[in-house]
Amino acid sequence: MLLPEGPTSFVQQIIEETTQFIVQLKDPASVPFSCAMIMIGCVFNVIVLEMILNIDSNFGPLLTFIQFLFISIESFRYNFDFETFKLKERSIPLWFYGILVFLFFLQSYINNIVFGYHISMVLHTIFRSSSLLMNLIVGMFMFGFKQPLQKILSVLLITIGIFCAILASNKSEVKVFGQEVNISQWTFGLLLLTLSQFTTGLLGNLQTYGYQKFGKKDENENLFYSHALSLPLFLIFYKDLIANVETLILNPILYWYLFLSVITQIICIRGVYRLTAQTNSLTTTLTITIRKFISLIISIFYFGNTFTLLHTLGTLLVFYGTHLFVSTPKE
Repeated sequence: MLLPEGPTSFVQQIIEETTQFIVQLKDPASVPFSCAMIMIGCVFNVIVLEMILNIDSNFGPLLTFIQFLFISIESFRYNFDFETFKLKERSIPLWFYGILVFLFFLQSYINNIVFGYHISMVLHTIFRSSSLLMNLIVGMFMFGFKQPLQKILSVLLITIGIFCAILASNKSEVKVFGQEVNISQWTFGLLLLTLSQFTTGLLGNLQTYGYQKFGKKDENENLFYSHALSLPLFLIFYKDLIANVETLILNPILYWYLFLSVITQIICIRGVYRLTAQTNSLTTTLTITIRKFISLIISIFYFGNTFTLLHTLGTLLVFYGTHLFVSTPKE
C-alpha cells in the first residue's frame, strides 16, 4: 500500500477512514459494529470479573454456568419457530456442533477456574493474548496451512513474550486475589491455561472450517447450540457449583455483579460470534487481542495489579508479535 504524499493527505485519509467507520457503526450488520460489541462488552465483562474474583477467586464454575444459561435463553428465540413450535432447521449438523460444544465448554470453563490456582489477571491476560500462536500451530499441523517466515518470526516473539510474563509473575507475585501464591498450584494453573489456548486455536479453525463447508453464516444458531448443549456438562462439577452458591448467599453484592456479568457477556460473545461469521478466525483473534490489551491496562491502573519491567517487555513482545502476524501480506 502506498504511503500518503504528505501530512495533509495523511490527515485527510485518517478523517475519511474515521468517517467511514462511524457511518458503518450505525449498521448492526457491519463488521465495525461487531468490533464495537467486543470492545464494549468484553472489556466491561473483565472489569466485573475482577470485582467478583476479589471476593472469591474460586467463583468461576457458577459464573460460567449462569452466563451459559442466560445466553442459551436469550438466543433461543432466534432458533425456535413459534408457529410450528419446533426448532428451526440447522445449517450446521448436530455432530459438528458436538465437537464445537466440547471445545467451547472446555475453553470457557478453564478460563474461569484458573484464577483459583493463583493466576493473576495480568498473567491471564498476557498468556491468553497468545491466541494467534495456537491459531498458527493448529492451522499448520492439524489443517495443513503453510505460513510465511514473517508469521513464524511473530510466533517466536509471542512465545518469548509469554515466557517473560511467566517469569515476571513467578518472581514478583507473592499474593493473588488476597491469597498466598502456591508454586505447585500456580504451575498447574499455567498448564490449564496452555490447554485452554490449544482448544481456543482448534475451536477458531474449526468454526471457520464449518462456516466454509456448510455455507450459511448464522451467529445466532452457533451461539445457541454452543451454549445450550454445554449446560448438561456442568453436572460434572456440581460440588463446585454448590460451594459457589453458598458464597453467593453470604455476599449479596455478587447478585449485582452476576447481573452485570451476564449482560456484558451476552454483548461480548454476540460480537465474537458475529465477527467470526462475518470475517475469519484471524481477524476475530486480532480484535480480541486488542481488547485484551485494553483490559490489561485497566487491570494494572484501576485494580493496582503487579506489573514489572519484565511484564512490560513480555507485553510488548506479545503485542508486537501479534502486529507482525496480522501485517504479513497474503501470498
